[in-house]
Amino acid sequence: SFMAISTWTCVIFGIGFLIGLYTTCRRHHLNRFPLIGIVGFIIMFAWAAAYPSGNPLHSKSGPILLLLLLGPLLSAILWKGKKFKQLRILSLLSFVIMLLILLRAVPSETIRSNYTGLIQRLVHFGWSLWFISFSLTLLYLSNKWQKKSDYKNY
Repeated sequence: SFMAISTWTCVIFGIGFLIGLYTTCRRHHLNRFPLIGIVGFIIMFAWAAAYPSGNPLHSKSGPILLLLLLGPLLSAILWKGKKFKQLRILSLLSFVIMLLILLRAVPSETIRSNYTGLIQRLVHFGWSLWFISFSLTLLYLSNKWQKKSDYKNY
């Protein structure tokens, strides 16, 4: 179905994203532990593609969300320095937004029946915010570092 193909496409792009981020982090001697969040995303989406909604195994991937949550938290903690200040702020904001998944544990039937989809979309918004800020920050810094190294070669 269209959804399965789209989800597998997200997994493939996620793997490419992970490889690019890993290469950038290694090249610039950055701690690679925050990339565990990207691994969590890839596993979670592969699981959702293999076991779509309605399948009894679909909801069994819940603990993988913990890997995804670790990514922004670790990037906020481990990446110090002025150049990562904005990324740390956005990572913490992303982490807090993704923690709203805990609203599913509230025993209110109103929340469960009316807001489950909204809560899930907030988690998606949280990791999207982190992915975008993560990639833009590293892209900006890579370009900046590249220009410095080009200048030194002359």
